[in-house]
Amino acid sequence: VSKESLLASISEHKGYLYSSKLNLIQQVNAKAEFATTVFLDTDVIARQPLDGFIRLLEQDTFLMYRQEKAYARESRKEYWQALNRIDLLGHRIDSQSSQWNSGVVGLSGDHRTRLLDAASIMDQLNEAGVKQHTLEQVALSVVFEHTGRLQAATDWFVHYYANKPAWKPIADELETLKQQGKSLPALTAWFAA
Repeated sequence: VSKESLLASISEHKGYLYSSKLNLIQQVNAKAEFATTVFLDTDVIARQPLDGFIRLLEQDTFLMYRQEKAYARESRKEYWQALNRIDLLGHRIDSQSSQWNSGVVGLSGDHRTRLLDAASIMDQLNEAGVKQHTLEQVALSVVFEHTGRLQAATDWFVHYYANKPAWKPIADELETLKQQGKSLPALTAWFAA
């Protein structure tokens, strides 16, 4: 991925910085040689073998890191109000619909139409003046949750998303375990404690 393509993506989506994540997912999903698309933020660690994760993807399950607060229950309800004003392109939300964390995004097969819908929803949220940094996350949540096949990936991954104070002890412990010749399950057990 070149700096130029990232800047073009941001420009295409009216300056929204995190549009590049959705564009990268779209680019990989559109390539015929890839049956499965998995996107991981740089602050994600696999905590166990991914066999079960892959099995779910093969069953056409959509995976995102975890479900977060329902839009209707947000304190400011900014997303809830905006999502009820814009064109969701046939996708539906209700009072139980939630934002899902996009630190992990997994999908199998050709979902170009859904991803185009997500890009349109993201752009509409931006145009509606939503001042958040998770527009692409909300857009993916809307189109995947609507299928009824969206599940959390927390069994397989740990994502620190902006929890910088937690990173230092994890990094230190990982280095200690590495020096002791221990495996990732030892880190997982330490992290879960």
